[in-house]
Amino acid sequence: MHKSEEAAAGGADGRARALRCVAGIAMAVLLGACGGGGPAPSGRDAATPEALATSIVKTIDTGTMPPNAGLFVAGSANGDGIVMWLTDTGSQRQLWAVRYRSLTGQWSEPLRISRNNVSSYSINLTADATGNAMAVWSEEEDGIVAARFSAAAGTWAAPVALGPNVGFAQVAGNDAGVVHVIGAADGDHVFDPAAGVWRSSGRFLQTNVSVGAATAEALALDQAGHAIGLYRYAWDVDLLGSNHFSPATGQWQPLPADGELIGVLPGSQVTQQYIVNANVAALGQGDFIGAWNVDTTGAGGITRVVAARYSGASGTWSSARTVAQVSPDSQLSSFYLRSGGGNTFALWSQTLAGHPAVRLLRLDDNGIACDDVHTVDSVLGGAALRPQLVVDARGNALATWQENDGERSRIAYSRFNAPSGRWLPAELLETGPGDVSAAIPAVAGSQVLFAWLRPEGPELHIQATLLPTVQPPP
Repeated sequence: MHKSEEAAAGGADGRARALRCVAGIAMAVLLGACGGGGPAPSGRDAATPEALATSIVKTIDTGTMPPNAGLFVAGSANGDGIVMWLTDTGSQRQLWAVRYRSLTGQWSEPLRISRNNVSSYSINLTADATGNAMAVWSEEEDGIVAARFSAAAGTWAAPVALGPNVGFAQVAGNDAGVVHVIGAADGDHVFDPAAGVWRSSGRFLQTNVSVGAATAEALALDQAGHAIGLYRYAWDVDLLGSNHFSPATGQWQPLPADGELIGVLPGSQVTQQYIVNANVAALGQGDFIGAWNVDTTGAGGITRVVAARYSGASGTWSSARTVAQVSPDSQLSSFYLRSGGGNTFALWSQTLAGHPAVRLLRLDDNGIACDDVHTVDSVLGGAALRPQLVVDARGNALATWQENDGERSRIAYSRFNAPSGRWLPAELLETGPGDVSAAIPAVAGSQVLFAWLRPEGPELHIQATLLPTVQPPP
């Protein structure tokens, strides 16, 4: 699944989960050996010519219905992409989308895909390898709703109601077109691409406790169809638990008859502290990595980055281990975990020497740090805000952020080259007039598709471009 510029806030105590981050890089940095750099897994070879549409910035919303909140991007292994946005007419919030076709380098006209008034949270977008996409959101009338884009037909199907939502829906999809949604009040759902229908997947979140509260926090799906969801349970302790979806049974695991909580992660329990920013990423073959932060105050006093590995063979988690220590007054936020091609990266925002900075940590497949935490420097010497991170099927990565030098905002990016294990010097993505928002990236074949918002008079418009994931030779 891919990303929103604005993330929803959740949890009984209202602690912020919205992401505000910073990043930048000025010199190439060699990190420790991990993975990546090999051939893409079967079915992941890109079909897009490297140079197609590269570095051409285009306004793609055509003024039909300018966005004013929320931007979402998904890419396919064949190089296609979907950009979706939320707009408010004054009487109704609506979702609109455009399609990018890699074979022609052309964008479609914007289409409205929502039916009723859209809630401004729990909006998700994912795409399969051949350009089909699934949008999932919440509506005031129908609860959780999904609509599918058919690449062959070039059209969006009518939205399908999946049931009333409980909290924030979590969504994950894979290259085969399987999509999971957890968070519906009457049970969770999985989309079967072969049949073209949604099916019941049982219930992800299962507890048998009379006190405390459990909330779904994160969801990941691998190419074989295995899924792992993380939930947080809070009462006199905070802890993380998980559930596993098996493609063989088509269901989430049931709670044991004598159990109170399912799949508690060993070593995740903390007392008089708080678990925040839980993430999970798929490694393949039923294996996953989970990572999260520990907050000592409940108000942003984060002191640790913690990780654990789930083994599909044994169905168990390793004991949670601290992979990075953080000063509690450094205001850690915007925590991401992304994986691909043997590389897993944790990215977060942290104040250093009075200024925001982006920090990156590469993990191996056991959830162990490959090297020290790397601090990314800014390009223009200004504040680097709202970073995003993508990793392709070969382990190459790209970080992007909004950089403000005190006079205007720009979009910067830096590539990670998997064969060399180096972050390359940062560059500016665009140099147009006026301020811009942070860019939302998604891997699309051998390129990264970016979309961002640019003010034009009283309105916001969407601009987009593509860059090769790997830096072209000079």
